[in-house]
Amino acid sequence: MLNTIKKIFSKNQKFRGTLTVQNEENFNATMTICNAELQITDIISPTTIPFNSITDLELKDRLLSFICNSEKFVFESDDSSVIYERIKSYTSEKSIFGCKKLEYFIYNTDERSFNLYEKPVTLKIIYDNKYYLRIEDPSAVIHLEEIKTSTQYYMDQQNNSFVWSVFTDSLFHTFCIKFADKIEFLEFLTKYVESSYKSVNSDQEEHKFFENMVKFNMNPQEPVITSENDADTDEYDWREYDEPDKSKAADDAANEHLIVGKEKVFVTRGSSLGIFNATADDVVFQSSIQNAFKDPSKIITHNQDQNLLVLDDNERDKLQLMDLNRGEVIEKWDIDNEMNDYFDSFKFSNDSTLIGLSDYSLFRIDPRLKEKIAEKNEYKTKNEFSCGVTTESGDVAVASKKGDLRLYNKINIRAKSLLPGFGDEIIGIDTCKDGSVILCTCKNYILVYLATSDYSKRLGKDKPTPKRLQLKPQHLSLINEEVSFTPAKFDRDDRLIITSTGRFVVKWKVEDVLAGCVYNYSLKALYDTIVDEKFTFNGNDIVVALPNDVKKVTEADLRQPK
Repeated sequence: MLNTIKKIFSKNQKFRGTLTVQNEENFNATMTICNAELQITDIISPTTIPFNSITDLELKDRLLSFICNSEKFVFESDDSSVIYERIKSYTSEKSIFGCKKLEYFIYNTDERSFNLYEKPVTLKIIYDNKYYLRIEDPSAVIHLEEIKTSTQYYMDQQNNSFVWSVFTDSLFHTFCIKFADKIEFLEFLTKYVESSYKSVNSDQEEHKFFENMVKFNMNPQEPVITSENDADTDEYDWREYDEPDKSKAADDAANEHLIVGKEKVFVTRGSSLGIFNATADDVVFQSSIQNAFKDPSKIITHNQDQNLLVLDDNERDKLQLMDLNRGEVIEKWDIDNEMNDYFDSFKFSNDSTLIGLSDYSLFRIDPRLKEKIAEKNEYKTKNEFSCGVTTESGDVAVASKKGDLRLYNKINIRAKSLLPGFGDEIIGIDTCKDGSVILCTCKNYILVYLATSDYSKRLGKDKPTPKRLQLKPQHLSLINEEVSFTPAKFDRDDRLIITSTGRFVVKWKVEDVLAGCVYNYSLKALYDTIVDEKFTFNGNDIVVALPNDVKKVTEADLRQPK
């Protein structure tokens, strides 16, 4: 005992033992404590480790383990307890959640099954300037990743399991952790969602709001085959795709913007505009207008589809009015605001006023006025309004790059309701006709808010928690493309939701989503990356723009993946 005490208080002391680093073979090593550093010698690469860089220091019998720079060190020695006592006061514990009663699985894409990792594991959520999920076995850190809002995950309370995917090296890797204890499973979900929210939000007050989202996504219903159209038979694989039409030769330009009117479909390609007829079977090219644009960032139809309204990236304070009959820009409206978005004042009506958005304001544009701005709501704070949409009655929903959502019944007064977001930029927004369901599209997921059909009514403290639409991690491993959703949209009857990512069109049924079946979706693969997709004006068929093609996809073409 006296010798042990002497060793603890000795300034420089060498300890002999066996060292394992990240499951590599054992080395006979010497650890020397010098000042506030641990020097390791007699190995291939001598290492010096400052005490303050050591975390997760543990002692079990003769085994001393710790983590440094995402590597796990295990040192076996008769003097392990001495080293432990010398350095424990300098080390830090960065874990905010830990669990040892769980199993870890890795998804095998070829076999389409999860394989159990055979060694016992420990899971921790740690904070070290950023939030991380770390899994380690007795001798190595086997999984470490930053917790991000973009992570695609799946929660299953019935099996106490959490499934998620990570996109690295151009591949999706899918994992599963299954908890033995339900209480620890629920605690993990709360900490994970909270960490995800805090990773992008300096304002920590709203994270409780997103803890409620765990409840909404905890027990998603599995897909149910409802008709022959949804059946995934051996004769039809949801990853099969049609061959390209080789008669449509590619050139240096590519399709960029898709605009669907009541009778026509318009597609931009470089500086030209292609005009198509949407027939019952396909989309047929009609004519083109050359040198129509310079660098358009958004285009919508106007005045009963007789005109197009164009926002050019180089002149974001102006709207260009193109006459489709003459094939040229006939007016430029000075807006005196750098616009991020603009849209019709009433859903499905393009013959009256418009709403415009800037970083600081939203305003009504009246083409009949000389000054064009009829009313305006200016904020002192830079809200970074990114996109907006109106309901049939003229209520306005506005989203921002900060991820929040505002609901207005009048645009010249402050929003009646402000709904928080994760902090990720909202790149697209749509509402059903009466505004009671709102889609907010972020890059990797879609939030579905249940609101009210009258935006003059404040939602108050009981703010609706959004449902989160995303693809199942197992399917991501089969698709094997990074997720980048196009803005999700309702069809005219508010029965379907569509979006796309990469080569895949994705469809949800609204009734399934509202019932909690957020993974009850259908897919259709195309032969090239999808530029954009929209429903036809009076139907449920989908017009899809590819870089060198425009085609129609029917609802029956999409299949539920197993």
